Amino acid sequence: REMQDQPTGKLPTDFGVADELTDLAETFNGLTERLRSSLRRERRFRADAAHNMFTPLTAIQSELDVTLRKPRSKTEYREALHAVRQHTERLSSLLGELMTLSRIEAREGRPTPSPIDVHACIRDRIRRVQDRADAKDISIDWTGTTTAEAPIDPEDLDLVVDHLLDNALKYTPEGGTIQVDVGQTDGAVVVRVSDSGMGFDPEKSGRLFDRFYRSNDAEQSADGGGLGLSIVKAVVERYEGTVQAESPGSSQGSTFYVRLPRDRK
Repeated sequence: REMQDQPTGKLPTDFGVADELTDLAETFNGLTERLRSSLRRERRFRADAAHNMFTPLTAIQSELDVTLRKPRSKTEYREALHAVRQHTERLSSLLGELMTLSRIEAREGRPTPSPIDVHACIRDRIRRVQDRADAKDISIDWTGTTTAEAPIDPEDLDLVVDHLLDNALKYTPEGGTIQVDVGQTDGAVVVRVSDSGMGFDPEKSGRLFDRFYRSNDAEQSADGGGLGLSIVKAVVERYEGTVQAESPGSSQGSTFYVRLPRDRK
């Protein structure tokens, strides 16, 4: 009777006296709640993914429908094709990020790579985006120790740095600045990427790494799938590191910190 009165999938824990059965029931209930929470997050993730893919697909269909209603001039056809291409690129970028995040989260086992030169890897990634920064007249100031090493796969570090730089370049206006610094402290390598861009509400700092989360200002200022910082978080935490975001407020720039342990026990 008592079992039937409990919420679905939950065991009773009040047996009149605390014993091994109480501990077992509480452990089971905690596990059940974690599973439910995980399922809720996955359902929300699938719904958000579908919505984010449906939006550019709808835009493409609408653009094509309008264009095909009647003959157009050569210029109008080119404009329509350009719009379709933009929506296609957005969809392709989103699918690429989804696949990357899925691969990271599907990995099993504890990674045990050899230490690599973090300074050299980041310097190379900065060079790769220099033309993009120059096109917006954004200066990238680069400082840091030359002896920073951490045990992380080079491709994973590239993912982290590429997404942090991409985030800074997207949300920093023309003529702005980006500062990249690498240092060592408390047994960890710390990568800091600061920008003079749009910033964010300090109360929302924790949500920036949620999958598909984008602030209202971010939605209006630049395209993006909302998975870049989620990928950064997933990679860093796989190596037992941490990520953090800070900003004084809207339009006041932002700073992202990545801490990678130099020694893993």
